[in-house]
Amino acid sequence: MIMKNKIKIKRIITIIILLQLYLAASTWGSDNAGAFLEKSISPGATALGMSYVSFAKNSAAAYWNPAALTKCDATEIYLMGTKAFETQYLSLQTSVKSFLGLNWGFSYIGAYLAGIYETTRHQSYDRHIKTGNSLSYGADAYLLSTAREIAKDISFGLTAKYINEKAATKNASGFGLDLGVLYTPHTNIALGINLQNILATDMAWDTESKNVDRIPLTIRAGGSIWLSDRALLATIDLNKRTNRPLTLHVGVEYWLCSYFALRAGLDQGELSLGTGLNLEPFILDFAWTNPSADFIEDLYKFSIGYRF
Repeated sequence: MIMKNKIKIKRIITIIILLQLYLAASTWGSDNAGAFLEKSISPGATALGMSYVSFAKNSAAAYWNPAALTKCDATEIYLMGTKAFETQYLSLQTSVKSFLGLNWGFSYIGAYLAGIYETTRHQSYDRHIKTGNSLSYGADAYLLSTAREIAKDISFGLTAKYINEKAATKNASGFGLDLGVLYTPHTNIALGINLQNILATDMAWDTESKNVDRIPLTIRAGGSIWLSDRALLATIDLNKRTNRPLTLHVGVEYWLCSYFALRAGLDQGELSLGTGLNLEPFILDFAWTNPSADFIEDLYKFSIGYRF
């Protein structure tokens, strides 16, 4: 019985590792704890090649750069759903303007993958067979952000987050902290930096081995500029995550009229396209991504927002 339990625990840990690699999709390595957070936010950001640290709008700021909440010009609620890599993603974001002298944001990010078949080694043959049991993977993150302008044209923001992952009957959870700064030297120019996981976010699994995964520090820095009487936007980000190479992200956004925008971007060489429709109080965004890996299908993201 003890040997059987050990085999089952090892199988669960193996599933966890494979899922983290699977959910990361275009990023490979052994530091993929919390990988579901990396690709599951904002069609607007996705269409701009994930270059959003200096341009995060309202509710999206909680993830991309909490300091950008100081530019929040409305209370907003924003809902996104998508399916990627056989995984269902859902995010809910809100922003609140000027409450207790601060601007606030709250986000929920979730991912769920079902239908993982449990297998066991056959006693007579050197192969694995299905046991008839089905396992699942689920992940949730809750982010609370606040921001304030600390000097002329300089804003500072913090995001506190709680992250939980579950594979089969095993759980891991941890807390994290992000720090963001936004500098706007001109109405058409913005520079931003976001230090994600500045406090080590350790995810301790409740297995017998007490395995601990760490979500590493990620530094996002970039700038954006409005051109053509604020009809054309250009953005660029440089991202550095611990134990990974530096990555480049660029995007452009063009407003054909006051309510319709076209977007395009490159995320580490992967092309993304999208549109934005501003029908206040409703905001609709769409993004399409063509992954560089041939075995991954094209990705689509949709969202709807409401401004109060």
